[in-house]
Amino acid sequence: MPPRDMPRLQQFLLILAVAIATRVIFLAHPIQGDDYYYLASAMYGQTDPLHPGHAHYVFQGKDVDMRGHPHPPLNAWVLTAILAAAGGLSPGDETIEVTLHACYLGFSLMVAISMWALALRYSPHAAWTTLLVLMSPAFIVSGNSVESDLPFFAFFLGGITAFVYRRLWLAVPLLACAGLAAYQSVAIVPILWLYLWMRHREWRAGWIVACTPVIALVIWQIYERISGGAFPVAVAAGYFSEYGLQRLTAKVRNAIALSGHLLLVVGPFLTGAAVGTLLIKRRFSDQTNLFLLGWMSIFFACALALFFAGSARYLLPMLPAMAILTSRILEGRGRLLAAGVACQALVGFGLAFANDQHWQGYRDFVARHQGEFGQRRVWVNGEWGLRYYAEALGGLPMRLGQAVQPGDLILSSKLAFPIPYSTGGGTLVPFAQETITPRLPFRLIGLDARSAWSTASMGLLPFDISNSPVDIVRADLVVEKQPTLSFLPMGAPEAESHIVSGIYQLESGRFRWMGEQGSVFLKGNGELVPLEVKLYIPDAAPARLVIVEVDGQEVSRRRFAGPGLYDLKTPPVQWSRGRALVTVRVDRTFVSGGDTRRLGIILQELGFRARP
Repeated sequence: MPPRDMPRLQQFLLILAVAIATRVIFLAHPIQGDDYYYLASAMYGQTDPLHPGHAHYVFQGKDVDMRGHPHPPLNAWVLTAILAAAGGLSPGDETIEVTLHACYLGFSLMVAISMWALALRYSPHAAWTTLLVLMSPAFIVSGNSVESDLPFFAFFLGGITAFVYRRLWLAVPLLACAGLAAYQSVAIVPILWLYLWMRHREWRAGWIVACTPVIALVIWQIYERISGGAFPVAVAAGYFSEYGLQRLTAKVRNAIALSGHLLLVVGPFLTGAAVGTLLIKRRFSDQTNLFLLGWMSIFFACALALFFAGSARYLLPMLPAMAILTSRILEGRGRLLAAGVACQALVGFGLAFANDQHWQGYRDFVARHQGEFGQRRVWVNGEWGLRYYAEALGGLPMRLGQAVQPGDLILSSKLAFPIPYSTGGGTLVPFAQETITPRLPFRLIGLDARSAWSTASMGLLPFDISNSPVDIVRADLVVEKQPTLSFLPMGAPEAESHIVSGIYQLESGRFRWMGEQGSVFLKGNGELVPLEVKLYIPDAAPARLVIVEVDGQEVSRRRFAGPGLYDLKTPPVQWSRGRALVTVRVDRTFVSGGDTRRLGIILQELGFRARP
């Protein structure tokens, strides 16, 4: 424990030791969350290091452009450099996790050093204040990832600290890096302008340097427009609209979740003590306290405006200000601060170990079935760590409406955004299943968890306490199955095994949307009879031309005048015996708000009716 009379050098060394130890424990932490997407851009960066953000990958079944990712390229550049320096280290290498986390330890040390320097200037308990930041649950958990949050926080805090100490030669590159790490870096400008207004209005250079994050972002946008043909912010805006990320309901949940996360920034124990003390002592006029409150208010307002998922890591940039303000309000009460640090560490490490066991479950599941990757095609229907480890062994990402074939193996997660796909006329046979249940009862995310730690779409609590599974992962084998129906209502129980591709899940128990092209297998009996298709063109659908094919041969081409319910009937078709492939195609598709699927028309039933 660092008492106030401990020599300052010893306090500093103790803080560095704590920062290092916190990360060393989790050096082999599995790949988690959005790590996969950043690593995908870093792998692309091995061939185009100036544009790692130009990588394309499949996200929730659709091909997406990394330029639309809601973070600028700094983290991708860092990962690109690490992989290049490590001699071509690639996904699947046994040492990749340790190598990446060892390198990212440097960002944790940056946070520790910057926070120590800032606390020395403004906090009466510099060591405890710094430890309060290092033991924050959001910092402990997020620091074990290779997402952009830790680098951004390190450059954000380092830049502000250098600015406060008037080391502009250091502040400029740090603030520029913060700008290239996250769009929310724009909040740095009003924070530093508030500091200048309250303390150094005459410092002209400071007013200009404070704009560095925005200047860096603008230069990067122009560079990408010239070299890549598009402004990344415009690409991102398109995805925000396509996925409905800025809908009012998402913004409201984001606001509720972030408000809950406020209690965990320094912990409800210290937050309550600080608020109570502040109300009693009425120290509202202290200039430094007002600046710290302004820092927190500005960034929180920015978080409400920019974010949509309500994740706990979004509030990391508020942590230094809140920790210093708490220590100032509780001046002279070092034991109380020590107790608060201990409580934060208990929660933080509990969450971190539970999180580690969650992602370890994916790594273990894939490892147990790695022999299958060399014998058959393996598809992964999920995101995050399951997808990373499966693709590292040669697994293929499942695309929306993907048609798999008999003999294929499907790895799927009940939690990690599974998407609809077709068994290509086959049927699924269970191959393996595993329930992932961390030993500790902390839940950051889970099937029944009500936690908004990662996303507010799964709950609104800062985290949850539960013994329920976080996920169920399974492997299913596709086996061939002959069609049993000649006429196929979309709501028939047998429909899934007849659908080959391009036709989505059942809705309202009777119809299914299809994309640009949908195919089914039907039982053929060799008769010469018409093919019937009952379809519906909604008002929003632009499709007008409908083409029907049987075993690759066009049997009908009909253009409809407008929306409506139609019965399409072809001339008599000679059906082959056994199995026939029927395909319906349309000329145009569209995307409905918040629905990422390409939609064509609605199918209710199709096939040929047996003669009476």
